[in-house]
Amino acid sequence: MSARSMLHGAVLETNAQRWSQAAFDDAVGQTQTLLKQWGTRRLATQLDNGAAFLVLDEAARQLGLVHVPLPLFFTPDQLAHALSRAGVDTWVGVHAPADRAGMTPLDVHTQMLAGERVVVSFLHGADAACQLPDRTSKITFTSGSTGAPKGVCLGAEAMDQVVRSLAGTLAPLGLR
Repeated sequence: MSARSMLHGAVLETNAQRWSQAAFDDAVGQTQTLLKQWGTRRLATQLDNGAAFLVLDEAARQLGLVHVPLPLFFTPDQLAHALSRAGVDTWVGVHAPADRAGMTPLDVHTQMLAGERVVVSFLHGADAACQLPDRTSKITFTSGSTGAPKGVCLGAEAMDQVVRSLAGTLAPLGLR
């Protein structure tokens, strides 16, 4: 029995909703439209690993945008450092980055995204000159032993290979 059939055809299940593949794909498409309208190049998210995060992550991946998921426990200084180092221009989170990072975001508004209310902000002064390795798809930050987060640039192909490897390794265990 597949994980999908265990969820009765759902590809994602939250406390609020069961998502069919069609519903998930529709939410991803709507989110892609928003990201294009916003002119997003580098997206930072600071959300729980729920539907909004998954939809944003997939929409960014399909559009070829750089996604910078940031942990909820980051201090304001760590957030400001990561946002600046990654050249983030669009923020989606539970709070506005000014609330958490002492920054001055532009055009802060709330948005319903995948059934969750999120705060969207466009960051002034995103470092467009911030150079990233070719094919960077995601930047993940550690909290850093010095207090300054360290960013690791990941490519889509490498992440896909890890998923395939994990799936192959776990398949014999019968985990669902």
